[in-house]
Amino acid sequence: MKLTDRIFVKFFYKKIKIIIQRSYKKGYSQGKDKGYRKGHDDGVLKYHIRREIDTFSMSAIDNSIYGPENIGVTRELEQLMIEKVRVATKAGIISSPSPSQWEMIFSDHPATCVVAGAGSGKSTTLILRVVFMHFYLKIPLNKITVISFTKKSCEELSEKLNKVFTFWDEGYDKESVNSLVSTFHSLIYRFSLNSMPGISVFDFLGEHKNENESALEISLGKKNNEQIDILKSVYTELYNNNKEFKICIDKLVDFSITSSSSSDEKEQRSWLINYAAERDLALTKKINDLWSKDGKWPIEGIVPGPVKCFHVNGNIFYANGYVEHNKMPVFYQVILGVRNYLMGMTLLILMKPIPRKKYF
Repeated sequence: MKLTDRIFVKFFYKKIKIIIQRSYKKGYSQGKDKGYRKGHDDGVLKYHIRREIDTFSMSAIDNSIYGPENIGVTRELEQLMIEKVRVATKAGIISSPSPSQWEMIFSDHPATCVVAGAGSGKSTTLILRVVFMHFYLKIPLNKITVISFTKKSCEELSEKLNKVFTFWDEGYDKESVNSLVSTFHSLIYRFSLNSMPGISVFDFLGEHKNENESALEISLGKKNNEQIDILKSVYTELYNNNKEFKICIDKLVDFSITSSSSSDEKEQRSWLINYAAERDLALTKKINDLWSKDGKWPIEGIVPGPVKCFHVNGNIFYANGYVEHNKMPVFYQVILGVRNYLMGMTLLILMKPIPRKKYF
């Protein structure tokens, strides 16, 4: 090949190489930029602030349970009720409500929720609420229901209602008043009879209760014969046809056979009392010595012991001393550290005197 041809080929090859390199760098740079922008845009969390207040709309009022109208409570009706309750209070029929209780009694909202603790007068307030609804707001008794959780509380509420209703109207319908109060279980039971006719509730099988009885209560005690027969049939069917149930029952049977029988709880308590009594006198003396070594014993006005304090199962237990002027027993407590150092002390005085003739 001629020299000129070789120079041309070399120059052409070099030119092509430069063009390829430039094209690669340009394509790489453009692709990188484009890919970065796309990835960045996809990965950015964007918040769009829009004014949506104008498009907000309230949902329709649900009138399926409670209507939108309040109960027709007026100031005149409140005054009549207050005057009558004042007379009933003087007669000892019922206690006088507090301002917060009056607020509940006179509530004009059909769905009023009140939360109160024990001994706060819930029963009294509830009874006066029923009286106000029936005698002043003219709500029929068959439109009122009072629900409690136990049969005993239902009986107490019915008794109080009858007492108060007698004061307001001696000719009231006692049967209707008694039907106002029911337990939660009784209410559900009546619902089940209406919604599932022909189906018996297991908890009331064999009871032969009147479905209109006001205070049905689920029994937590011994099952009756009808309930036992159903449980036995269900158990037998499961044991014969359900493999997993059978395995679990077999494991329980094996465990009951192989496990050691536990001692009676009363026997354990008696053993602990006897064990404590054996070392009580020595422990009382030791505690007195520790208080004395710490310079806190004796204390003025307290006669040092040990002194006999009480008996349990024929065992004598001792007090560390007693208050001289009223014979109150005194007990000291000692908290010992790992090196038997006296870490803390407590003095306890019982509020019941020790009979002098019996013990000292």
